[in-house]
Amino acid sequence: MPSLVGAAAHAQGLLDSDLDALRVAVQAYRGSPRKLAVASALEDAAKAEHAVGRRSAASVFGQEALGIYDSLGVVRAAERVKALLRGVGVRHMTPRPGDDTGWGALTRAERRVAELVTQGMTNHAVAAALSVSPHTVDSHLRKVFRKLGVTSRVGLTRLALRKDHEKS
Repeated sequence: MPSLVGAAAHAQGLLDSDLDALRVAVQAYRGSPRKLAVASALEDAAKAEHAVGRRSAASVFGQEALGIYDSLGVVRAAERVKALLRGVGVRHMTPRPGDDTGWGALTRAERRVAELVTQGMTNHAVAAALSVSPHTVDSHLRKVFRKLGVTSRVGLTRLALRKDHEKS
């Protein structure tokens, strides 16, 4: 039943540009097992909040949508939400806490790739150093970015430096 209520409210919210209906959709979907549907409703609610100038609410909805999209591996939707979040002024997007995010979630191979990349090595140089293909390095690096909530080598390096600084 929550999925039906959520779908109806989501459709009404989109058709009528009704922010309250989008909020109802988010709440209804939260009670359902449809994670992609709740992420979509969150994304649309974030857009609507931003449209009326409520950047903080847009950020909250957007961050939650991003966390779900990331956990489901829905890359294009996650990139779309990241662009929305940048538009509302969010500069550092941290993934939601969970088993599949953060430094502890990285595999040994992903940690090694991240370490070499933060030292300034190219993907080809990392591949040669680890005796793997550049494609494998690229795959590991994309997983590292997702798990750490960064979108670039610079972001990864900053995060690594911050982590090292906090240790000392």
